[in-house]
Amino acid sequence: MHKTIYQSIGVASLTITPLFTFQVTAGECATGTAPTAGCTITADDTTYTMTGNIASSSSTGIKFTSGSDNNVLTHTGNISTTGNEGHGLYLHTGDNNTTTLTGNISTSGRSAQGVLIHSDNNNTTINGNISTSGYNADGVRLYNCTGNSITNLGTISTSGSTAHGINVSYTGAYVSTLNSLTNLGTISTSASGNYGVYIYSGGALTTLNNKQSGLTYYGKVPTNYNIIIHGDADYGQTTFSSVSSTMTFGIDLTNSATGIGDKTYEDVLTGIAASGVLSATTGSSGGASWSLAHDGTN
Repeated sequence: MHKTIYQSIGVASLTITPLFTFQVTAGECATGTAPTAGCTITADDTTYTMTGNIASSSSTGIKFTSGSDNNVLTHTGNISTTGNEGHGLYLHTGDNNTTTLTGNISTSGRSAQGVLIHSDNNNTTINGNISTSGYNADGVRLYNCTGNSITNLGTISTSGSTAHGINVSYTGAYVSTLNSLTNLGTISTSASGNYGVYIYSGGALTTLNNKQSGLTYYGKVPTNYNIIIHGDADYGQTTFSSVSSTMTFGIDLTNSATGIGDKTYEDVLTGIAASGVLSATTGSSGGASWSLAHDGTN
């Protein structure tokens, strides 16, 4: 990744003129203290453990470059960017990487995604918060990729227009599919017309495990939807819009608490009662039986 600083020194004086340019290259990521200006990962089969804050005014915080495969990255610290297309984390055609971020990501530039994934079969865990404020700046965007899994343990929020929480995008021939999204935190947007999870026509989400109440979802429903239950007033509730396809309901017992049986949980799914997308309204998950009942309004 290259950052260009436009600056030069005049031939006969110390006057700064815009006649020449030189480049400053962001360093290679390495175990230890994270470079404050950000860094890139170009290697394969390498483990990185970095600590410290990253702040960039013009480029991405951490970038996996083309061919950077099978790496394990753990970063503890905050990442902030202010430039247009200054993403917090960018997986660019580097496949099969496992990334754990413990800390907050904030971006303010146009099209500056909190996390941008443009590669396949990666596992990304978000232990902190993501906030974006720019136009077209999603919390997490997937573009022309497949097989990725995301776990959200924090808060993902966007405030700019055309900025969704999780955006599985599709443009022309560039189709994206998200293998799994496990949402143990919160995904929210504040601008009109934005959604917590947005699936463009042609995109797809295979499995959504959700604990958040008030999650909003637009587009083709996930193939599998599993509710996560932590208590009588702490369980997944999702409102769907413009739905299509079919969905299998279940309970994520791995991430749910104990003692959740023999109870009724209201408004688990909204916006799909009359759509016919549910493959069944009764079933069992890991030996726990469940049934869905339409209350006449949702």
